Amino acid sequence: MYCIIFLRGDIVEGYTIIVLIFGVICLLMMVMIYFINRLFQYKTRIDNSFIAIKDNLVKRTLIVEDMINFLETSLEHEKSYQKKLIKAKDLVSIIKNNEEGIKLIKKTESDILGFVKLENTYKNLVKIKEYTNIKDEILKNNEQLIYAMDSYDKGVISYNDYRRKKFIYILSKLCKIPEYSCYNK
Repeated sequence: MYCIIFLRGDIVEGYTIIVLIFGVICLLMMVMIYFINRLFQYKTRIDNSFIAIKDNLVKRTLIVEDMINFLETSLEHEKSYQKKLIKAKDLVSIIKNNEEGIKLIKKTESDILGFVKLENTYKNLVKIKEYTNIKDEILKNNEQLIYAMDSYDKGVISYNDYRRKKFIYILSKLCKIPEYSCYNK
């Protein structure tokens, strides 16, 4: 039971056609797997960049605890600012890699960096070593956080540009890979 087909004047048997069709299907599958793999590589880079941001936020939480302790011992009358810092510390601990997480980081930023501005109100704070150490730590952490956010943003921009290609967009929808938002829009 052989099926004989003429292809360019040659006789090709049925099993050769089946092997040819199977080869084309395998090639298409490999191309799809390649593009899906690239999507996941981009996603992994973004997730790793977010981990760097989260690590800096954990360090920031520890610094905020030092800030709160300093305020309790040195500036007892700054109760409202202590409450803001406690709230900022709690918010930082629940930040996720999504649009809401971006808003939370921006919301806590001014409260935490407001600690540095206390020296404008209390001139003698500059003389207190504990204050200057905490201030230096928060500024250093802020620089590291900005660097981590920039790295994250670059990864998100390249991922979103790649994802906007029509075929890739369809694959990302099939694989349920989301579009990400940048921190610094």
